[in-house]
Amino acid sequence: VVTYELMVGMPPFEKSSKSRTVDAILDAKVKPALMSGLSDECVDFITRCLSKKPAARPSIQELLDHPWIKHHWETSSLHSSPAASHISMSSQDEEKDVVYIPPFDPIPFPIEVEPRLP
Repeated sequence: VVTYELMVGMPPFEKSSKSRTVDAILDAKVKPALMSGLSDECVDFITRCLSKKPAARPSIQELLDHPWIKHHWETSSLHSSPAASHISMSSQDEEKDVVYIPPFDPIPFPIEVEPRLP
């Protein structure tokens, strides 16, 4: 939900009232609108995270291994900083216990929002 809000600028299921928002969250047929300016990898990441079925959502390791996260980790200068010695992007590294997901490229503003079905 946080990734959606950061990328789109509003909550994924927000409606005109609290009760309608709750209904949208619970209704398996309601899908959040995604902006057309998002990459396919970003849309895939968000769509997987917002699965209505908890068992269908990816694990934290699957999220860390997602191409969208890996791409932005590899292009970020943060992974080569001294602080990165405690950052783990792989479950094979048992000694590192802190996970850091680096920032992503901001969306240029102003933008036109067009709903995009996953």
